Amino acid sequence: MNSRRGQAFSADLIVGVMLSMLALGLLCAAWGLGKARLDETEHMRALEGKASAISDLVVKTPGDPPDWEDHPSDAVLIGLAREDRRLSDGKVLALEGIGGNRLREMFMLGGMGCAINIRTLEGSVVAGTGAPPYSDSVVTSARTVSYGNRTMSLEVSVWEDKPEALL
Repeated sequence: MNSRRGQAFSADLIVGVMLSMLALGLLCAAWGLGKARLDETEHMRALEGKASAISDLVVKTPGDPPDWEDHPSDAVLIGLAREDRRLSDGKVLALEGIGGNRLREMFMLGGMGCAINIRTLEGSVVAGTGAPPYSDSVVTSARTVSYGNRTMSLEVSVWEDKPEALL
């Protein structure tokens, strides 16, 4: 009779240990998933902060030097404002000649990409540096501006460049 009790106790112990290990494994998996989501949220907030700061800078300042549109290659930092949120025609035209790598340098984006576009309120692109890639990790910050006596939207898109996108 004692041998049956020992076997029952061993079987209960094994089942209990297995269930505990399963629960611990599920807890670790849930922890990893939660951490990954938190990291992604933190990354997206950093991109949102960059996009917002760049859009504010572009619509509120003339840039450095203030007449950078005369010699775009000498621009230290671009700004499109003639006045606060009123865009300069010459600066917008000069913007189209600024490439993505140059924007990355000016705004110290490191491994991030950047695109600046001016759209009508209906969505048509009037001017800009090009479209951002199609990705879930593109963050766009929009500001309402006046350009050519019309109300428009200036959009700054920022994204994390993937190594294969740099080739």
